[in-house]
Amino acid sequence: MTPPKATITETNKDGINYLLWLSYATIGGLWIATHFIMIPYVIHLMVLVTAILYAACHHSLVLREEAAKAAASGESAEAVDTLKAEDAYQFPLVGSLSLFSLYCAFKYLDKDLVNLLIGLYFCAVGCLAVFVTLQNGLIDKTKKKSFQIKKSINHPLGALGIESPLKIDLEFGILDIILLTGSAVFCGFYFR
Repeated sequence: MTPPKATITETNKDGINYLLWLSYATIGGLWIATHFIMIPYVIHLMVLVTAILYAACHHSLVLREEAAKAAASGESAEAVDTLKAEDAYQFPLVGSLSLFSLYCAFKYLDKDLVNLLIGLYFCAVGCLAVFVTLQNGLIDKTKKKSFQIKKSINHPLGALGIESPLKIDLEFGILDIILLTGSAVFCGFYFR
C-alpha cells in the first residue's frame, strides 16, 4: 500500500501527507491500546475525534480537488455527494427526532432491550461501513456485476414526498458477497 499523496495545498517535498498517516496510526493505535490499558475517556475521545476529523476532512478535500481537475480538463467527473443547504436545514429536525425517540425508548422499554437494539444498529452500520471500505479498495467500478435485482414497490407514502413506486436496483458480484460476509463475521465478533 502506498502512502497517501499530498494535495496541491500541502508543501511536502516527497508528496506524502505524514499527518494523514499519523491520524490513521492514531485511530488504529487507540483502538488496539484500549484493549490493554485504561485510557481516560476524555483524552480518548478528544484524540480519536481529532484524528477521525482530520482524515475525513482530508478525504473531502481530495474529492473536491479531483472534481475541480476533472471540470478543468473537460472530463465528466463521477457524481460527488455534497452537502446542500436543504440537507443542512434538516439536521436539527433529524437530531431532535433521534434524541426524542431515544428518550422514549429508554423511558418505555427495558434497558437491556434498548442496549441490544442500539448494539444491533451499530453492528449493522459497522458491517456496511467495513464492506464499503473494502469494496472501494478491491473492486474496479467499471467491471460488470454478476447479479442484478430490480424491484418496484408500491407504497402509500407518496403524500409524504417519498416517490412511489419505490425503485430498488441492486447490483452485486461474488466478491461483494464474500466481502459482506467477512464484514458481518468481523462485526459479529465485535458485538460479542
